[in-house]
Amino acid sequence: MPTAPRLVNFKCVVTCDLTPTLKLNGEEITLTQSGKDWTGIQAVKVTDLVDIHCRVRGVVDEDWSISITTVCANGAKPNTIFAPPSGKIPSGGSFEFYAAGAVPAAPCNAAPKP
Repeated sequence: MPTAPRLVNFKCVVTCDLTPTLKLNGEEITLTQSGKDWTGIQAVKVTDLVDIHCRVRGVVDEDWSISITTVCANGAKPNTIFAPPSGKIPSGGSFEFYAAGAVPAAPCNAAPKP
C-alpha cells in the first residue's frame, strides 16, 4: 500500500566545479557553495518515491557526485535515498539526469541506545 504524502527533510550534497541545479519532486533545492560542494537541506512533499532532476556543470573530465539523504533528529541515523557512483563531467561541460529514489515510510532509523 502506498505511503500517504508527507513532508520529509532531505540533505543534498552535489560536488562539481560550477553551479549545479537540483530539483526534488519539481521543487528547486537551494544549494550553498563551500569549495566544490553545494549543499542544501529542504523539506519536500513525497510518497514512496522522490523524483530527482539534476544538472552538474564543470570542467571536462573533472569529477562530480551527488548524495541525497534524509535529515533526522535526536541522533537517529538518516537513510540514503540516492548516492550513485561519482562520474566525470563530459564534453560540453555539463551532465543532466533524471532519477527516482525510494523514500521509506520511516525515513530515519532509530537512534542508538546509550
